[in-house]
Amino acid sequence: MDLATVATTILAAATTIAAVGAALTPAVKTIKDAVAPLLARRRLQVVVLGDGSFCAALKASGYKAARSTKAAAGSVGASVVVLWRPPADTAAALLAEVQAIVPDAYVLIYTTDRLSVPLGDRVLLSNSSIRLRGDLAQVVEELD
Repeated sequence: MDLATVATTILAAATTIAAVGAALTPAVKTIKDAVAPLLARRRLQVVVLGDGSFCAALKASGYKAARSTKAAAGSVGASVVVLWRPPADTAAALLAEVQAIVPDAYVLIYTTDRLSVPLGDRVLLSNSSIRLRGDLAQVVEELD
């Protein structure tokens, strides 16, 4: 093989690799976009105060880092804290305690009682577990 043939072969291989790479880029982006919410759910630190069965359901639906606790002190390091049916008379105090421990966390409150708690951009109230899961999905999207 002479030098011209080797150079032509290398140039043809490089052109083919570049063309294949350019063709795969949209497919890789599509796959990455599809997998991103799943990965975000896996990494999200969710703490459920008060109900272990809801935490188990979250883990089964992809929230692998979810954990359950009975005390607000267990919410350290959480990105999202779920208050599961807090007692109406202590809900505001529990919310304040959680916000003092993790001030940047989202707090999602699930209750069917009328609560006197301050709501805001990071404090959401749900009266349905389905709505709560929807709120959690929105938080995942916002944090990702």
